Amino acid sequence: MTLEGWIQYGAMAVVIIALILKWKGMKKFVAVGLFASFYANLWCFIAANYHLWNFHANVIVLAVTDFSLPVNFVVVPIIAMFWVRYCPLRFKEMILWAFLWTTVLTGSEVVIERFTIV
Repeated sequence: MTLEGWIQYGAMAVVIIALILKWKGMKKFVAVGLFASFYANLWCFIAANYHLWNFHANVIVLAVTDFSLPVNFVVVPIIAMFWVRYCPLRFKEMILWAFLWTTVLTGSEVVIERFTIV
């Protein structure tokens, strides 16, 4: 299996295991996950139509060429559900929370984009 496949399947496995471990109390955040999936698909569609990016490594369905099915339908919704559930309540802590996780996720995406074909 290629590195891209490992990244996609690995990300799916990690978030599904995390969801199984923390399932209690996550049902009320399902709407957040559905909206996050819709939002991710919307931005992928816009970016593909304006030629901002194309998606090279398709693992699950080879006919889909404009976005990653595992990420948009599994990883993004579950991460959004965890993000909203564990977000602090005070404004300063919310800003630090958003900055920290945005930096971590963007940094990992930059590394993945730079060194793989995902």
